Amino acid sequence: MQEGNPTVSDTWNDQPPATPPTTDTDPCVAWGAEHPAAPHPHPHAPNIAQDGGAPAPPPAWTLPQWEANGLPTPPPVTRPVITRKGRGTRVLAGTLAVAGLLGAGFVTRGLVDDTPATSVVAGSTPQAVTVADPTPLVEDDADEPVSAVAEALGPSVVKIQTGDGLGSGVVYDEAGLILTNAHVVGSSATVQVLFSDGTTMSAEVLGTDEANDIAVVQVESTDGLTVARLADEPARVGQLAVAVGSPFGLEQTVTSGVVSAVNRPVQGATNDVVGMLQTDAPINPGNSGGALANRQGEVIGINSMIFSESGENNGIGFAIPIDRAKEIADALVGGGTVDRGYLGVSSTTPTTGEAGAEIAQVLPGSAADEAGLQVGDVIVAVDESPIKAQGDLAVTIGTHEPGEPVSVEILRDGAAMTIEVTLGAK
Repeated sequence: MQEGNPTVSDTWNDQPPATPPTTDTDPCVAWGAEHPAAPHPHPHAPNIAQDGGAPAPPPAWTLPQWEANGLPTPPPVTRPVITRKGRGTRVLAGTLAVAGLLGAGFVTRGLVDDTPATSVVAGSTPQAVTVADPTPLVEDDADEPVSAVAEALGPSVVKIQTGDGLGSGVVYDEAGLILTNAHVVGSSATVQVLFSDGTTMSAEVLGTDEANDIAVVQVESTDGLTVARLADEPARVGQLAVAVGSPFGLEQTVTSGVVSAVNRPVQGATNDVVGMLQTDAPINPGNSGGALANRQGEVIGINSMIFSESGENNGIGFAIPIDRAKEIADALVGGGTVDRGYLGVSSTTPTTGEAGAEIAQVLPGSAADEAGLQVGDVIVAVDESPIKAQGDLAVTIGTHEPGEPVSVEILRDGAAMTIEVTLGAK
């Protein structure tokens, strides 16, 4: 990691120190207890994010002492975030922020696992996985729905190992395609995949999209693969949610809860804001890339991160909705790129108390500028999708492609109007 682009940050409940310290040590390495933690600077952008993104977190200050297992002991005020790179068997993870929640003193973090786990041996001879295809659909009247989902979905959920760590994945196509997180595979060209029956295969990384934290890998042998069913209906708040993955390297771990929220704005490592599913199903370091399923055993999301004070499960986890994940995966497999539409505004909470995103700045030459949007306009809907807050604006714009026309409903000096905008590229 280079100076000026840190991925370790702290937040606080009270007041931050006046001046952040400097450092010449890379704190992204999970040092043992014999190594003191180094203070680390963490510059941030102004507290207004482009296209309605979440406010930037405050500057970081001193990191706590690292324990032997690589997880920090939280100091009395700061709440540390563990980052991607470490030593030993662990899962790569990015630091992420949830729109509107940083002010409460919480932090989001990727799912990092420093617990030793059984390693997949690189270079193992690929073998066929002798399980059924595809996963059966669980009946609504199942006596033990979580158990039924686990039995049906388990064979399609895998553990993924790179040279840097462990994660999870979901077989979603009979061609041997596996969905996982971009932060799990990192810069690896190949990974090792462990199936539920103990079979090991080598897999090629076909592509990654860091903004949405999605990656696709492909195994060579496709005989007997179990393919997960992907939900074709949007997730609903309150429905059963079952998580399957490899927390702390413990493959085929099953937890359950409900879908706590949908389309929750979450800011990722690239500062793009993505609408995610929120769940209270316990997910922990190592669940990254694993499945979040409904009571029918259909995958509704790919687990990506947790919202935590301690670095472990705190009852708030996030998953990339499966329709978005599949759309991105299709683009990656086809050799394409995933482009997001760009409006070209900075926004904030409306000063008048209305729901929406108030434009604080219009970038010269941007799509918004060319369409005639102005500072002070309050955006209340995009293509009839309500915009309740600035995070909603970033999520909605990000689901459209560059060059796509959208109808932007605004309030200007109290008067409602609609402006047609052709989105640009970021």
